[in-house]
Amino acid sequence: FAQQIASMENNIWHLPEDDRVRKRIERATKKMRDTFKSLGYEMPQLLGTEVSDNQIIEIKNRAEDPSLPADKVIICRVAKPLVLFEGKMISGQRPIVDVKENTEE
Repeated sequence: FAQQIASMENNIWHLPEDDRVRKRIERATKKMRDTFKSLGYEMPQLLGTEVSDNQIIEIKNRAEDPSLPADKVIICRVAKPLVLFEGKMISGQRPIVDVKENTEE
């Protein structure tokens, strides 16, 4: 279920924000997240967030993006989402992501 949510969010990430299809899919994924949460599970939003030094993630692919500020690393695709049950990470469920970064100095 969590993988399906992540897949849908990955697919709409590249659509313009004012796209009607994107808005419809965003509403659907929000409902799915709410259902997931009602069962005691939570899936923190990773897509589009900045990677921090203390974050426990596995980076699968890196891509250069000169439009980002220097030394900034942004998650651009979630291959395996982070899933929490009652606020605690499910053991062995390390999220796998792709990132964009600007390595220029």
